[in-house]
Amino acid sequence: MPKELVIAPIAVIDEILQHAVRPLLIRFERSLKTSLSLRIGHGIESSITYSTIAGEGKNYRKGAVVGDANLCFRLNYGGNRYLFRFDAVFGPDASPNTGFSGFRTSGAVTVVDDCLRLDQNGHIVLYNDWKLPDRTQYWQGHQRSTDARAGCEQSDARRVAVVCFSHFTASLAATG
Repeated sequence: MPKELVIAPIAVIDEILQHAVRPLLIRFERSLKTSLSLRIGHGIESSITYSTIAGEGKNYRKGAVVGDANLCFRLNYGGNRYLFRFDAVFGPDASPNTGFSGFRTSGAVTVVDDCLRLDQNGHIVLYNDWKLPDRTQYWQGHQRSTDARAGCEQSDARRVAVVCFSHFTASLAATG
């Protein structure tokens, strides 16, 4: 697959933010009892644009915790699927006692005629990992993360817990 980052159409970005990212934000807001919002950079190095997205907006406590996120894309060989990776990082004040630092999700948006189909691989919860990955090497670690399927992965500086992978669960249901 080509590994060059590309700029996705606004409709593709909106589909991911509304149907993949926002439900996760709401889930984490409810769990942490904290209002969350994200400043999201998307595009390529020469042309990065920023968007913002918020969860439910309930005022669990004074002020929202604002995090930073990257949304990166590459195309498949056919050019009709935008493979995406989304990383979000919040500061330590999002959940002071747990070490929760953010989340990661990935998947693809297929464009056929005027229709979009979102396939989300699931999400990974990050703990004590306060930095976003370097955009220039964004797809280098991607395979390792999505191959984990279940359980936990540990490295020197961070713990990564795999929470759910919908395509893996669906394949188990189909075979079992």
